[in-house]
Amino acid sequence: MISVRLHSPESSTPVSYFRERQNNGKKKMFFHIVLERNMQLHPRHFGRNLRENIVSKLMKDVEGTCSGRHGFVVAITGIEKIGQGLIRDGTGFVSFPVKYQCVVFRPFKGEILEAVVTMVNKMGFFAEAGPVQIFVSNHLIPDDMEFQPGDTPNYTTSDGSVCFTIHFILK
Repeated sequence: MISVRLHSPESSTPVSYFRERQNNGKKKMFFHIVLERNMQLHPRHFGRNLRENIVSKLMKDVEGTCSGRHGFVVAITGIEKIGQGLIRDGTGFVSFPVKYQCVVFRPFKGEILEAVVTMVNKMGFFAEAGPVQIFVSNHLIPDDMEFQPGDTPNYTTSDGSVCFTIHFILK
């Protein structure tokens, strides 16, 4: 399991820590990292709430996105710095450099994921592990398991039992 604490009891400053998943103590899938991004803001958002507008736009633009380099951005946990804006010629937009802390989900090769099976059909099954959607082809399902259509389609072994626990290892 992963433990996240966003506020320490001693202060109201955001802090985060993560306990390594129980994957034989080898690797983590969740990381707390610092990233930077230039945020373009329309002049109508200037005024007393400028900082809040920048943070709101950052959260809207970044949370839930995925990059191959850092992984899936789960949440922004803090803003380290918002730099001075630079006016873009001809548009009136202002570009603000923002340095922020965020939690990213990035599984690595060889890690074991716990996933929830979302759909089963004769081609295989789909599962979700956090933001990752997984498809397992019927060619990768053991030969002694056969697809059973019906109200709750599943893969059943020759003795009639249904396999409920499936561990995914990323390759």
